[in-house]
Order: sequence, then structure tokens, then C-alpha cells
Amino acid sequence: MGNFDYNNYLAIIKVRDNIMDPVYLDYYTSTDMNFSVKEMCAFDIAHPKATHPVAAKALDFVCNYKGGRLKPDKWGGGHPLKKIFDDEAPQKFITNLTSSGGTIDIRKNRLYLAEFTNEWYTPIWDDHKPLLLSERKRVLPEYMFWIQFYFSKSLKNIYPFIEELVVDFCEALNTDNGQILDQSTMEKIFDISDKR
Repeated sequence: MGNFDYNNYLAIIKVRDNIMDPVYLDYYTSTDMNFSVKEMCAFDIAHPKATHPVAAKALDFVCNYKGGRLKPDKWGGGHPLKKIFDDEAPQKFITNLTSSGGTIDIRKNRLYLAEFTNEWYTPIWDDHKPLLLSERKRVLPEYMFWIQFYFSKSLKNIYPFIEELVVDFCEALNTDNGQILDQSTMEKIFDISDKR
């Protein structure tokens, strides 16, 4: 199961909001990301609870949807996911997601794998020299926050649930971009814009 076997339904929800924590966003833009790894670590320690209301709402939605049916059991930034999704996990997850660009994953065993992606720039150092914001060539996308769920097609009667999830998630996050694809062919099966 998961995005590695490609025999999945891929549900994608995209949100326009930039989910960067405002304190981190101000630090990155005001310094042009001209700081060392050590300075970045010191900033992280001084600001241990980065957050953004849209990111927190998205994770809360997943954890409580349909009586907790989607509440993850594992999370992390790499595979295999090893961190237990315990009582402290939601704050750590949101802090990791909103303090820099990148992807954090969650999983519910035998049901889904999901990727939460912050499309903002990630701090990068090359030979201890930072890549400045002003030197970045990548243009930020219209939709800055992506959530992608991978549900195995082998799960019985899962498709109606996924369609309902996409509709409800788009409504909860007030977004107009939600779709379901057949991951093996990347054929679009459902698009929220067709329902509105």
C-alpha cells in the first residue's frame, strides 16, 4: 500500500493559504535566509511551537473525521514512518510543517498514507553557505498547501468514502481544488469543481 505500489486512489486537496508560521516567515524574509545552520537551530529552539490555523485545522479534520476513522498511527518526514502519533504528535507535526517548506507524512495502517506539503521555500545550505531567498528561481505556486491521500484500490467499498472525504475536506478548508486520480494512470476520476 501507499504511493510506492501505484495501485491506489490518489485524493488531492490544494489550498491557496501560505501555511508558514508568521514568525518564521518574517525571519526568513527579513534576513533573506542569510543565516547559518547554527543560527537556524537557535531560532528553532527559541520558537518551539510554530503554527498556522489552516494547517492545524487540516490535521484536526483528519484526526476527527467520521469519529476518528482517519486518525493516524504513525508520522514523520521520511519512510518508513516510525514516529508514533501520540498526544504530543499533533503540535510537533504542525511545528515541522509550518516552520519551513517541505513534506510531513502521516499513516493509518492498512487504510492510507497521506502527505502534507508546505510549498514555501526550505532553508538550504551548500558548503555551509545559505541559498538566499533573492537567489531562488522557483516561482511559488498559486496553491501553497497540498494534502495527498493514497488509498489502496483493494480496500472494499473505499471509493465513495474517498469522494465524500474530498468534498468535506474542501468545504472545511474553504478551497475549490480537490480531486481524485487513479494513481496507476493519473486519470482524473473526480473533481470538486464539477460538483459546484
